[in-house]
Amino acid sequence: MWWNKSKEEKFWEWFGTKADEYYRNLERDAETVITPELRRELSKVDPGLTFELGTTDEKGKHELTISADGIRDRVPLVKRLVEKAPVFEHWNIIAFRQRHEGLVVNFGDAKIGPDDIFFEVVEDGKDTVGIDVFVKGYDGSEPMMGAVFINIDCMLGEHDAMTRIGSLEIKPLPEEDRSRLKPIKELVAVVDAKKHYA
Repeated sequence: MWWNKSKEEKFWEWFGTKADEYYRNLERDAETVITPELRRELSKVDPGLTFELGTTDEKGKHELTISADGIRDRVPLVKRLVEKAPVFEHWNIIAFRQRHEGLVVNFGDAKIGPDDIFFEVVEDGKDTVGIDVFVKGYDGSEPMMGAVFINIDCMLGEHDAMTRIGSLEIKPLPEEDRSRLKPIKELVAVVDAKKHYA
């Protein structure tokens, strides 16, 4: 019965009624119809959850990625929701934003990409790592800070960025003595090494 179902089950039941329509009309209706409807229904599960719609994979399926929006406390919510998802003919349901290489983030008139970001490990825990992040031209502004976090999120994937980074401080890239700093791309290997202890 409808009133005995969990919020997660109700969401997937609703999505099941829209899945084929959304699949057929994703390119045309993504911004005007699909995104507002999905946002409304997902907020009934939890207002802090968000999502991304992806294009077709090699098997002809689209992707619906459920995201915690970078908030660690929402990790169990995302896992629970995705675990309850049924199989859809035309959709892959994915927990957390996945890794993407080489993203360049625009903010205002400026851009930040992986080549602009370096790091130093300052705290090496059993399954997490604390880092100082050094950014070319960093001015401490919120847009620039957001661009740095988006880069790290994309490089590590949302789940690892939330659960494997114990602490993170952003600083301007020093003019001299960068010998101890590593390119941010090398952070992936540092984080992946921590998974052996999970």
